[in-house]
Amino acid sequence: MQNSPPPWKQSVTLSHSSFPTVLAKADPTRSQALALRGANFITGEEKKENKAEIESVGKSTSPQQVERNKTSYPIKFSPWIIELDRLTNTTTPVLQALPRLIEVPTAQRQDLLLAKLKQCLVFINDRNGYSWSQVIKAKALDELTQNFNLIHSLINDETIPAFVATFQANCLRSLPPPRKLVDVDFEIDDDTLVLDPNWPQLEIVYTLFLQVMRSSSFTSTHAKKHLSRHLMLQVLELLDTEDPRERLFLEMALHTIYTKAIDARAFLRASIHNVCFRHMYEAERFLGMANLLRLLCKIINGFTIPVRQEHIHMFHRVLLPLFKVRQFTNLFQPLTACIVSMIDKQQNLADDAIKYILKHWPFSHSVKEVLFLEVLHTLIVKMDRLIFQQNVNRIFKRLAQCIESPHFQVAERAMLFFEDRCVRRYVGDFSRRCTSLILPVLLKVLQQHWSETIKQAAMQVAQILQTIDAMAVQKCAHEIELKLKRKEETRQNRERNWAKITQRAEANISRKQSEVLKSQNTDS
Repeated sequence: MQNSPPPWKQSVTLSHSSFPTVLAKADPTRSQALALRGANFITGEEKKENKAEIESVGKSTSPQQVERNKTSYPIKFSPWIIELDRLTNTTTPVLQALPRLIEVPTAQRQDLLLAKLKQCLVFINDRNGYSWSQVIKAKALDELTQNFNLIHSLINDETIPAFVATFQANCLRSLPPPRKLVDVDFEIDDDTLVLDPNWPQLEIVYTLFLQVMRSSSFTSTHAKKHLSRHLMLQVLELLDTEDPRERLFLEMALHTIYTKAIDARAFLRASIHNVCFRHMYEAERFLGMANLLRLLCKIINGFTIPVRQEHIHMFHRVLLPLFKVRQFTNLFQPLTACIVSMIDKQQNLADDAIKYILKHWPFSHSVKEVLFLEVLHTLIVKMDRLIFQQNVNRIFKRLAQCIESPHFQVAERAMLFFEDRCVRRYVGDFSRRCTSLILPVLLKVLQQHWSETIKQAAMQVAQILQTIDAMAVQKCAHEIELKLKRKEETRQNRERNWAKITQRAEANISRKQSEVLKSQNTDS
């Protein structure tokens, strides 16, 4: 014998044949009246009665009225009635006004909750003129979120599927096709976003779903039973929406699912990695990538020490390659947070991060180069002395290249490194090597750079180096002076040799010309 579906599912499929059964269970008198008329539709007088009931929903009632209602309402609640459209000959559910949860006895609240969740499952098209059903649905959602303390104890195996179905019916949907951007490097800002006009209702549904998920009554066992992996994939795909408000709620929903669904954590991490791979190597356009990285940062903070090999594999194959994407501005902060969180878990990963960033430095993209300097500064502050010692030449060679950059923002950001205490401490520990790489570039900037602001900043950096280690600066300046003298001597020798070559060439030319003239005279 097959198991019958739970009560809340029996009326979700709004077919023509199922409505009389639903009505007969809810209100036998009205069902019989409709059957006698030969069609499933309501009269104008019944519409007026329903409107009056709708207008009374949410109104304040006296304590005496509440107590009277608790004893007068039946056990079964009908979420809707059926109306026949004469033009299309199709039936449409029309929601009925239901009492508030506080107005019914505790024993009947679960049935009323299921009836209200049934109402939230119905898709209502305002263009057809069923605005009163929209009002009832909105008030039902609002009541469930505002009075969640009343339904907190009703979260069980019978009601959780109804909550999940409400979330799926209202929020999980197909997104419109993405807009075609002329420039691949163009990033959509907040002024050009297309916001969802149905967001007020979506926000209430998201809030209700988060309240249920975060409730202590919702356990990992419930998550394993009622949260399918298909639902998780749908939520991940929905992160590509252009509405930033919805992306924020989706991020919180995914984090709550990850917290509750312990057995699905590996699957969720693998799904996030697949989205990152698709963003890097295929589409290069996923609007929720920053939200996904913020979620990944929260997941990384929960890793145990020592870090497992699969997480280190994620660091090398997922996080570091994201530095190569072209649309990097929105990913900069969450990606840096993920890298720093992994380094906090395991320090030797800082060496791999430094080498990868320096290897894939964006020389032709000044805006991205400034962001890379920010990441480099953060990594220098986080790494220990041994790792810095292994990479000191690489780091300061790159800083020297950025200081002499013609782009003033890149040069200015590179010279701001020397205002940090940690960088100054490292410069003091390796003053000889750092000064020999930086000081010649500063002198070149002072002589050749076009910006006066950069020249002043270069003078300040030179003073900082002088304050840290004056002896190293003097030795470096002396070496620079000797190099300049040798360079000048080489130039003068080159000019003298070139002058000698020029004289010999002129002498040879004059000798050849004289020989040609003599040969012409002898022939004549």
